[in-house]
Amino acid sequence: IFICDNKNLLDYIYQGDKIMDKVRDNFDTYRNDVDDILYYNPDELNRMLDEEELESARKKAREEGLEEGREEGRKEGRKEGRKEGRKEGIKEGIKETAKKMKESNIDEKTISLITNLSIDEINKL
Repeated sequence: IFICDNKNLLDYIYQGDKIMDKVRDNFDTYRNDVDDILYYNPDELNRMLDEEELESARKKAREEGLEEGREEGRKEGRKEGRKEGRKEGIKEGIKETAKKMKESNIDEKTISLITNLSIDEINKL
């Protein structure tokens, strides 16, 4: 059937075979599908494969770069958070010490000199 174009000969060979009648009725559709599947230009196919591989590699590199950037950002954020937390903790400790010094009637200038807090900050304690 794939070689013979003579409809009368095919009618004679398959004499009422329902499956072959159906195949013959749809043969043009099948032939076009087969032609599309079997025909290719090697240069075009290689170019398409190269483009697909290149795009896949780009996508993978982009995803890896983004993940690396996110991880670096998380590390930096944790580092900054710890750094800021330490600074805040130290500042609060100094304020507590200044408050106790003030409660012990140490003059504000001395407290300021020791703690590096301004007189205004000490007065607010």
